[in-house]
Amino acid sequence: MQANTKQIEIVMSAQVGPMNDIRKQKITEAIGPGFVMGNVNLPGAVAFVNQSAGITVIITDAQIGLRLDGQDINADFSQMSKVLDSVRDTLLLDDRMPAAVQIVGHVLSDAPTTEISVEHFGAMTGDELRRRFNGLRGVGLRITFEQPPYTCDLHIEPFYADPTVFYIRFGAASQSPTSVSHLMEDAAKFQDYSRKDALDFIESMIVG
Repeated sequence: MQANTKQIEIVMSAQVGPMNDIRKQKITEAIGPGFVMGNVNLPGAVAFVNQSAGITVIITDAQIGLRLDGQDINADFSQMSKVLDSVRDTLLLDDRMPAAVQIVGHVLSDAPTTEISVEHFGAMTGDELRRRFNGLRGVGLRITFEQPPYTCDLHIEPFYADPTVFYIRFGAASQSPTSVSHLMEDAAKFQDYSRKDALDFIESMIVG
């Protein structure tokens, strides 16, 4: 099996207020070349997109955020920190804010993930699950745990568009204010967790 990261999203809660044209222009200048105004599927949001880097900066009246998209992301968290710090400084926001991290990835499998999930992810046998749930396609797991100051949520399920892939989504949220630099340090650890630990967990479920 092999794990990779497809998306990393960082969100920090703040009293941003309305984004007028002057503020938009200042953000564009602050975050550097390569970013242009773009669209994002979030009502009331303003987006600045660097397509070549796979980075989207997303700002609403209540939060600032950054999303990194790619096929197999090896994130430069120091660069991401610089971009968010530039946004924070330009908007004159607090140095520390409540924050959340979400990481989406895939684990590639040699065997069909739907069958693996049915046979190994439930307390019942695969045959019993199939008897109880007519037309059963797969079984997903959701694991919640505390890692102070974060509340964490890990989802593992078959990726039905591709039977060789497990879909992994890890989220961590904290109401305790934190700095951008500290948040990026934690995000790097969470990415490592979402790849290595999720992979180890799946393999241990299969082996028993």
